[in-house]
Amino acid sequence: MKDQILHSHYTKEMASKFVIHRNSANPLRSKFNILTADLVRIMRNVSRRCTDEERKLKIEEYMRRMQYSGYTKRDRAEIYKRAKSKYDDMVKKNDEGTQPLYRSKDWHAKERKELKKSKKKEWYTRDGSEAVFFVEATPDGILAEACKKSFKRAGLKVKVVERTGRTIKTALTKSNPFRKSGCNVPTCEVCSLNAGVHCKTREVLYKISCAGENENQEPCSNISYIGETSRSILERFKEHHKKMMHQKHSERKKSFMYDHANEAHGGNMPAVSLEIIGRFTGDAGARQAAEAVCIREEKPKLNGKDEWTNQPRRRRDDI
Repeated sequence: MKDQILHSHYTKEMASKFVIHRNSANPLRSKFNILTADLVRIMRNVSRRCTDEERKLKIEEYMRRMQYSGYTKRDRAEIYKRAKSKYDDMVKKNDEGTQPLYRSKDWHAKERKELKKSKKKEWYTRDGSEAVFFVEATPDGILAEACKKSFKRAGLKVKVVERTGRTIKTALTKSNPFRKSGCNVPTCEVCSLNAGVHCKTREVLYKISCAGENENQEPCSNISYIGETSRSILERFKEHHKKMMHQKHSERKKSFMYDHANEAHGGNMPAVSLEIIGRFTGDAGARQAAEAVCIREEKPKLNGKDEWTNQPRRRRDDI
């Protein structure tokens, strides 16, 4: 009989005994998918020629890890059923010769590459959906379920997907704890304000306020402008600053500060202060919605009236 090497799943001793926690800020569906895929991997790592006791031992060990991580008996049973069904299907395909249990990277490489490319564009259309809508993860997916019901009542085929929440680790750590605020270049329009704003910050909601004194030598208060930009705050502020300080009168008239400068500062452009109200990384919709809410609630005097009395619209020069 030919000698054979049997293999089994191995875990390093220093590896964490926990899996993704039941109470982590991730959609429950995503947690189940992650755990199912992990358990399938463990089943595959145990050779089919090994004894049933060996495979059972590895599965029970993973079940204990799930128990330590807060998953109920029902959760663990559901994950095991999913993993067992997927593993049995993989074994069946292997025995039929349609797909090997242990594939090489060259096996149907071209077809797999095309399939992967199509999934990126059409992944949400598998269930007949025509669009996708992302929401924040909430306990037991309450927000996602409410959105699904609303879309269903409206007759819209929209797939609702929960976003992964931010971990405590990312909230507490910094990639560069000694990073200085701003570029500190003397000619930088943002850094010269000494507002503590990093000039390279992108995708922000900002407020520009008058920091000068009127003709009665009284400081201006509640004279501000609220805006949003997908670019860096330096790029956007440069455009405002260029209009305010332009030598041509026709260009200065395009500035939001023009009318106030004529009324309170004798036509001279006053000093300004800059503040970042919020940052919205990768979420243009939330940024624009926040701008509309701030304008409607605060009614900043330097914003045009049509910006808060009418439906908010996107400005061409702020794209």
